[in-house]
Amino acid sequence: MGARIPVLEAQPESLALILDAGTFLFSAAMVAGIAIRTQPGRATEHLDLARVWRDTIDGINFLREDSIASAMTGGIVIAFGAVGAVLAIGPVFVTSTLGADPSGWGLVVTAFGVGMGLGMASAGQAAKALERELLFVWSLIAAAVALFVLATMPNLSWAIVFTVWLGAFCGLAWVSGYTLLQVNVADEFRGRTFGSLTAMSRMVLFLSLAGFSALAQAFQSLIDAVSSGQFYLGGQRIDLSGTRLALWTAGLLVVGAGFNTRRLLKRYRLSRPVPLTLVPKLKRPPATGLFIAFEGVEGAGKGTQIKMAEAHLRSLGLDVLVTREPGGTSAGEQIRELLLDPGTGKLDARAEALLFAASRAQTVASVIRPALAEGKVVICDRYVDSSLAYQGWARGLGEPDVLSLNVWATQGLFPDMVILLHLEPELGLARSEDEPLDRMELEGQQFLAKVADAYLKIAEEHPERFVVVDANRDPATVFDSVREALERAVHERDDHHPAS
Repeated sequence: MGARIPVLEAQPESLALILDAGTFLFSAAMVAGIAIRTQPGRATEHLDLARVWRDTIDGINFLREDSIASAMTGGIVIAFGAVGAVLAIGPVFVTSTLGADPSGWGLVVTAFGVGMGLGMASAGQAAKALERELLFVWSLIAAAVALFVLATMPNLSWAIVFTVWLGAFCGLAWVSGYTLLQVNVADEFRGRTFGSLTAMSRMVLFLSLAGFSALAQAFQSLIDAVSSGQFYLGGQRIDLSGTRLALWTAGLLVVGAGFNTRRLLKRYRLSRPVPLTLVPKLKRPPATGLFIAFEGVEGAGKGTQIKMAEAHLRSLGLDVLVTREPGGTSAGEQIRELLLDPGTGKLDARAEALLFAASRAQTVASVIRPALAEGKVVICDRYVDSSLAYQGWARGLGEPDVLSLNVWATQGLFPDMVILLHLEPELGLARSEDEPLDRMELEGQQFLAKVADAYLKIAEEHPERFVVVDANRDPATVFDSVREALERAVHERDDHHPAS
């Protein structure tokens, strides 16, 4: 291409910059095509730098609280600072210190990418041999040692070898650190934790891009003033330079951060990842009945679809019983009134989960199980998955604890099919804006968005028992999808329990 385009022949690096500019143009075109809905009645807000600074301070204070994130923040942020050091002075190190061509920096970056991919791919096997908190810490320290050795190398070939190792240890540290936070940070705080860490890491990265360039220049000036800048290692002459000293400094900072992270992690009792399963340990005895649950956020149209489903199933000659959660019994209805009445005020998340489970236990024992034993089709407006979405995810109690509670409360009774009416929360609230809001609806759009996301996650993990229906359509069209799911469930029931 250089022979045809004179600019590229004189400056081959320009091709990479042109391609990079193309990616920005592509991103801009994609974003421009997104229809962003604005909240009605909300004035256009302008950037407030003071608010940005306050948000940054709030994020730092949040990470400093007594949590697993506070123990890992130093190691993660300093590691990003070291990456900034490599990006800032790496090209100068390759061309000036190692005496390679400018294209040598591209080889170093490629070697780092290959190494990081290898490290990420081997993280699972490494975690079997070493606990993740130790794997995270020692990966940081090993990456620092690799960076220190890399900065000592006399030529590009050896530098590329140790760059692969540097990338591998960085990949191990990234996967193990991410997993530690994912497992040990409560669902309620996970988004804010990752957001604050990301913001701080980027800030330190930007600062190191400028700071380490100045540091390398200062070291070089000091070397020029006091010595020749040369020493020998194994008979090989090493030219001491400001870039080497700056990279060594970055490595030492990461070593210190790694040991400090290890010291702080000892204060916390870390969780071990336990696979979540919605297959209960206790299963209901065989019966000819059929259990269908409808789930969805407020305003998704469950009531309408349940009435249509009941009428359709009765037209097929089936005996249908409709109940709801919470409620379905005298005791359950009293609990429902307590849970949904805005006058109840704020309840502790655990108390709320226990109340839902108490209502469910009574409904299962006195309504649902007897109906299933008689061969009826039971349709329930909400069931266990509501607790998983609302209390497990949105309230931050965690799915495993809420699941265990409900397996015990229902003695392992789960629906044969769950029909999830999916609708964006703001659309659901708009549908019911003329009706008074109950206590759960008053939690607001952000809370309900967590619920909607949780429903989709559970459905994605368990497609064998979930049917997701787009509820953002007219009721008749929605019911076409619901009817198809119901008839499939009935046919499967008949195949397993043919009429005698």
